[in-house]
Amino acid sequence: MTVVGRTAAIRTVDEALADCAAGRPGTLLVDGPTGSGKSDLLHTVVEQATAIGALVLHAVGTPTGRGTPLDLLHRLLVSDRTGALGALEPSTADCLLRWDAALRQLSRTTPVVLCVDDVQYADRASLTVLRYLARPARSGRFLLVLAGTGDLPRIPGARQVRLELLTPVEVAELAGDTDRAVFLHGASGGNPLLLRALLARPDTFALAVGACLHRCGPTAAAVAQAAAVLGTSTTPDRVALLLGTTPTSARQGLAVLTAAGLADGTTLRPQAVRAAVLTTLGPPRLADLHRRAALALHRTGAPASQAADHLLAAAARTPDPWPATPAEVDLLCEAATPDDGVHALRLLELAHRLCPDTQQRKVIAARLARLLWQFNPAAAERLISARLTTAQSAGAGARS
Repeated sequence: MTVVGRTAAIRTVDEALADCAAGRPGTLLVDGPTGSGKSDLLHTVVEQATAIGALVLHAVGTPTGRGTPLDLLHRLLVSDRTGALGALEPSTADCLLRWDAALRQLSRTTPVVLCVDDVQYADRASLTVLRYLARPARSGRFLLVLAGTGDLPRIPGARQVRLELLTPVEVAELAGDTDRAVFLHGASGGNPLLLRALLARPDTFALAVGACLHRCGPTAAAVAQAAAVLGTSTTPDRVALLLGTTPTSARQGLAVLTAAGLADGTTLRPQAVRAAVLTTLGPPRLADLHRRAALALHRTGAPASQAADHLLAAAARTPDPWPATPAEVDLLCEAATPDDGVHALRLLELAHRLCPDTQQRKVIAARLARLLWQFNPAAAERLISARLTTAQSAGAGARS
């Protein structure tokens, strides 16, 4: 793994493995934001433990496995390619005692190292067994390493490793380029995963952002999408309105993004991150988010023109008119002030195209014609003529 900024963490790993080999069991808890290098550190543990002849079991918690009792223990068992634990069955009622006895027996002759990544997704039953295995009274050559984000299991006597985002100085050292350090730190937020993408293949930066969002979880990923659409107008209340969630949930999502270097408080930090998030959205989803953003902004006191621009953005990504709500039509009309010129024309044209109410469309058409006359009298005449023709046809149809 990258040594820059991780010297203390690697030293702690070395000490834990040395204690394990010497018959002093222990537990190592690795915490840090998404993309900070926790998985890399666990790979280092696996490599070094394998090098000293340890039996290494390695598993990764998953959101889907969280609801399945003993799922994580099953994953650990599958990772045993030596067959040393082949007789164990994670589904048996006495698995806690059987795992403890088997590992105690093995650790008398061979160092045993259990590594769990994304432990925040561990199912409750597996976590109970792991806590028992890590009890202070344990003996033998045994090391339990748990890595994750958020609240890790509390285990008395465990060593703690906290991986932080890289500082500008550390980014400069890692990149070997002091001149680009400010740019690289600003673009990556000090996130090692994003920084590696920028240094190795900048064209993979969007994929690295997507990987970070996936690891942040569905709530934070949805908040990132909302923040990307709202831009500098992002607030927890607006994100909550846009997503149909609570401000508390929105704040939690923004906090996760900020911890990972993807956001700075309430907005996505570098412009490149915002652009990367937007590329993950297809036109229908992006159009829907823009429509939601327009109403969220309007309801929270943003200028009508700022909110209405999101409806223009939605229309640009939707080939066919959608059945606009009265609130959307009213917003477009409110934002179309005469002194906005061509921009007001675009707003009224969209309002006219989307409005499902015939009478209101006539009113909008009249406003549109008056405004259009200032810029293109010929086009205004054609619009008025079309409206008159429509009205005459309707009258003739009524008389017949």
